Amino acid sequence: MLDSAKQEMKMKSICIPTLALLLPLCGLGADQPKLKDTKENRAKEAARYLKALPPTEFVGDMILDMAQNLPVGQRKEFIDNMTRNLDFESVEKVTLAALMRHLTAEELAAMADFYSSPAGKSAMKKIGLCMAEMSPHVQLELQKAFLKTSQAIGAKPGIDLPLPPPDKPKSPKKPESPKKPESPKKP
Repeated sequence: MLDSAKQEMKMKSICIPTLALLLPLCGLGADQPKLKDTKENRAKEAARYLKALPPTEFVGDMILDMAQNLPVGQRKEFIDNMTRNLDFESVEKVTLAALMRHLTAEELAAMADFYSSPAGKSAMKKIGLCMAEMSPHVQLELQKAFLKTSQAIGAKPGIDLPLPPPDKPKSPKKPESPKKPESPKKP
């Protein structure tokens, strides 16, 4: 029992001074004022974000994804034409306005910091691969859920999607044959 009491005292003698040294570090940055959520700060941080992740990059990735649906021989021409015909300036204006409308200056600053960092840039290069890998699976699951939901609520899909068959096909109800009107009974 003396050994455990000695170990406890030893732990306390190490932990208490360590905590006393480390706790003040937890407050570092807490005394710094938050970024005020003003229109000017939102505009500044949104512009910084768009500099780190320009619409030409993320829309360009979308165009590349769209091109994958075409035959290999048509992809380059499609990408060239889409890139030439797309109004990137308009996309940037709409993106900037949406960012400023829905995110705070502090949120925009955090996103700009992340996407400007080496880790953020690396992650953005890899996220397209992740999306390409998971998108077909997510689309399939959405289609299956759509079909099940449509059947459950008695609705017929109004769009032409290649929906998979339901997991457990229900036996179709046979249409009832029209009842013949009863002929009047003879007395």
